[in-house]
Amino acid sequence: MQYATAHRAEYRLVWWVLADSPEAIETGLAELAFRLHPDVQVIANQAEAAGWALVWLQSHDGWLLVLDNVEHRHHVARLLGQLSRGHVLITTRRDVGWEDITDGCLRLEVLNPADAAALLTRLSGQTDPGTAGVLAGSWGACRSHCSRPEPICGRPAPQ
Repeated sequence: MQYATAHRAEYRLVWWVLADSPEAIETGLAELAFRLHPDVQVIANQAEAAGWALVWLQSHDGWLLVLDNVEHRHHVARLLGQLSRGHVLITTRRDVGWEDITDGCLRLEVLNPADAAALLTRLSGQTDPGTAGVLAGSWGACRSHCSRPEPICGRPAPQ
């Protein structure tokens, strides 16, 4: 999220897709189509809208697509092969098997609750560290099953 925010001015479009299943990816791409062209909601079903978004991404450059929480590489491998005009950033808890379909991975350690609370407070601009601590604690509890660092993988557009 921090990369997307920090580099927002470099992209004409930044789109975040929950990518923990093929259905979620299709939904996220369909939502992109609806945002880019609201009439698509009237004339296309979800699968058709997702296809429309894919064509848009294939024919435009200067975009960043964040595929968040990818569970299995095969859910995104075909999609990555079809996208070459923008940038794709993948977040995943799976830390192996990405080397041949990405240009690199950055492994991030899971933040401890105090650091997570400080980060949430700083990024949100809020001044209530107590609420940030509660949020960070519940976030950590949801992620406690992940004891390994989380990789963030990316693939820039070919030059």
